[in-house]
Amino acid sequence: MPTVEEFERWLTPQQVADQTGISKQAIHKQLNNHKLRHARTNQGVLIDPAEVEKIKARRAARGKGGRA
Repeated sequence: MPTVEEFERWLTPQQVADQTGISKQAIHKQLNNHKLRHARTNQGVLIDPAEVEKIKARRAARGKGGRA
């Protein structure tokens, strides 16, 4: 379990969407499918910032962000 200091750096679904260029709905779909490391808190869902890089890498591997 992350520490409080680590949680302070975690991101909201909107922040992840903004940083990756995909929709907030797509982020929620990945959360529901347990594809992103996240935690549900009193402030809402928070996502591990390392997941942003994983999303970007998957999109780059597909080329131009399209589906494989």
